Amino acid sequence: MNTWRRLLAGMGAMASLVMAEPALARTLVYCADRPTEGYNPALSTAPATRDAFGRTVFEGLTRFRPGTTQVEPALAERWEVSADGKTYTFFLRSDVAFHTTERFRPSRPLNAEDVVWSLGRQWRDDHPYHALSGGVYETFAALGLPDLLDRIEKVDDHTVRLSLTRPWAPLPATLALAFAAIQSAEYGQALLKAGSPDVFDREPVGTGPFVFRGTTRDDALRFEAHEAYWDGRPPLDGVMIRVIPDSTLRAQALQAGTCHVIAPPAPPDMETLLLDRSVRLAQGPGLSLGYLAFNTTKPPLNDPAVRRALAQLVDRNAVVASQPPFSVLAATGPLPDALWLAAAPASPEEAAPEPLPEPATGQTQAGPAEAAAPEPAPALAEDPAPPPPVANAENPAPLAPKPAPLKPGTPQGAASPKAMAASLPVEAPPASPPSPPEPASSPKAVPPPAPPSETIAEPEGPETPLHAALTKAGVQKLALGVWVMPVQRPAFPQPRRVGERLRADWEAAGVSVSVESPDWGDYLKRVRAGEPQVVLMGWTGDNGDPDNFLGVLLGCEAVGSTNVARWCDKTFDDLVRKARIAGSDTERARLYRDAMAVVADQMPWLPLTQSLIVQPIRRSVTGWTVSPFGGPTFTGVDLAP
Repeated sequence: MNTWRRLLAGMGAMASLVMAEPALARTLVYCADRPTEGYNPALSTAPATRDAFGRTVFEGLTRFRPGTTQVEPALAERWEVSADGKTYTFFLRSDVAFHTTERFRPSRPLNAEDVVWSLGRQWRDDHPYHALSGGVYETFAALGLPDLLDRIEKVDDHTVRLSLTRPWAPLPATLALAFAAIQSAEYGQALLKAGSPDVFDREPVGTGPFVFRGTTRDDALRFEAHEAYWDGRPPLDGVMIRVIPDSTLRAQALQAGTCHVIAPPAPPDMETLLLDRSVRLAQGPGLSLGYLAFNTTKPPLNDPAVRRALAQLVDRNAVVASQPPFSVLAATGPLPDALWLAAAPASPEEAAPEPLPEPATGQTQAGPAEAAAPEPAPALAEDPAPPPPVANAENPAPLAPKPAPLKPGTPQGAASPKAMAASLPVEAPPASPPSPPEPASSPKAVPPPAPPSETIAEPEGPETPLHAALTKAGVQKLALGVWVMPVQRPAFPQPRRVGERLRADWEAAGVSVSVESPDWGDYLKRVRAGEPQVVLMGWTGDNGDPDNFLGVLLGCEAVGSTNVARWCDKTFDDLVRKARIAGSDTERARLYRDAMAVVADQMPWLPLTQSLIVQPIRRSVTGWTVSPFGGPTFTGVDLAP
């Protein structure tokens, strides 16, 4: 599409927003990049469904404090855990009103029957709604809840008891996810009696801050404030969610004011928004981690000293700079910064990692944190176009410096937007090894990697840690094969560039490196079988709990599946198992801290990047939080007059 056609299409898209049926006075318009897959988050893993309904209509027994992964009470005002960690008793609030719609008027507030009904639908085959709408509950199953649950029972009208087959401390965090939304048993029973149970998932009724009022003529989703919301009426009168798949058109709609908040656009459009004084870019760390895993069963990578020495050679700043702007941050440890435990030191000697520029949690008061100009990517050899997306430990290299916020707009007397855009850096400073001297006006690039070396380079001066470790291991020359994902991941938008960056760093130390990218159809199967020496992997947490990273990715029971390093350390495993059943967050934090110290010493894998969430919003929007889980959160949001 040429420029004029794109502009005309943009005008048409924005006109359709304006000509849509009138909204309530204080209605926030969120423009998404894709439509929902149904209206019930228990039946869909799509983020669009979670965003549209899991954060408006529905809520669970627990919730995450805005902008964090810290769990707090929601429909349950408190809960107790038995001494053996296998029984959770939730005490419900007594004043929670369900939504009133044209079809349904509740006769009572929330009670224990609703909790048993909602969770039981996903768990029990004999539930009258279990098979409705396809009856596939992917998140419930993927988290292992069918085998974890033993009983769900009503103790009294305001008390529910969940009995487990084994202790599992992450349960409250898991129940804060959108799939665990509590729905009205009374509504479901009334529809069954009327012979129209299929309406249940098409006209949802919940307890959340907004009531679903259907769709507009142009298929936008329309929500109104829940006047009787237990946590206070929302500041907004309503929320409207529209879909604009095209990144540039979405950015134009934000600039025109027909959208108040948009799903993150492509980097070129983000740079355009950075220059717009009516827009700000709120930012915060996400829950995705990118790491390189050493196959700890293959010599000499079975030697922790060799793994540590290789990790020390990796320039993590250059890895971050190799990725697209506004996409990733340097990892500070084996947990993303967004996790509640991430600030804990990995060892007693190590200082806690520095947080992002305030506000660290993404909470906005006068306004959200603004994204700074991104670190640009250096040119790398043979970097193919990225494929389409598919659905500490010690820091051996210095972390990327905290960027200073870059103020959007053109102040009076400053350079024009065009000049400012031209001044944005387009290439990073040269990474090691440096390129030959060039004229100052010529951008520098990382040269193509040298041909594989047959022997380890003789160290200059004192013996290097890698040379010492290899000598001790009896290795005269080292050749490594690095496997790189052929698909994008949030923490590795361009994984091939990361592989080339690793090759440059390791070949500078005399290691022979080959970079391979097997077909995705076989990649995971061969990785889990232990075929590669070094492999790039990405992981996105489900429930914001440390066990979802440390236990899932490095536990002994995960060898052959998600533990691609094939590392099994009894000390580490015992600590993680104890943390999984510990009764308090304080005790869990201590155990996980000790476990991360083991990871720092043994270095089964090296964390490289973590995802960065950048949310473009208009400056008239107040109270916005950047959720580490991604997507919008409308609670507490308002529009300035």
